[in-house]
Amino acid sequence: MRNAVEFLDLSCAETKESGEEEVSLGFGGVTLWSGRIGSGMTREIGTIKVMPEATGIVKFWHVDSPGRTVTTLGRHTVRQLDAEPGAMSVRFANDGADYSLSYRVLQIPE
Repeated sequence: MRNAVEFLDLSCAETKESGEEEVSLGFGGVTLWSGRIGSGMTREIGTIKVMPEATGIVKFWHVDSPGRTVTTLGRHTVRQLDAEPGAMSVRFANDGADYSLSYRVLQIPE
């Protein structure tokens, strides 16, 4: 068996700026989701990524317009040991923004 991460949804309690903002999620050095989201909103991610190692890094960032400046809002280490029933959640609260990402670690056949 090997493990994969199922990214479920991203919820926004507070944006860095007023209105909707452009944010992105990455895993293992690859962007897996980008979109616009505002306070009180939830976006379905619905992506599964295989974990090539025992851990993987989730990176979450915001893109400021018009200068297109990238602000990292947080990082989180997902571990194969996190494989358990039910979803897990990680909070990214930084620079005035407050987001939560729901995910679960799955065991998949080789």
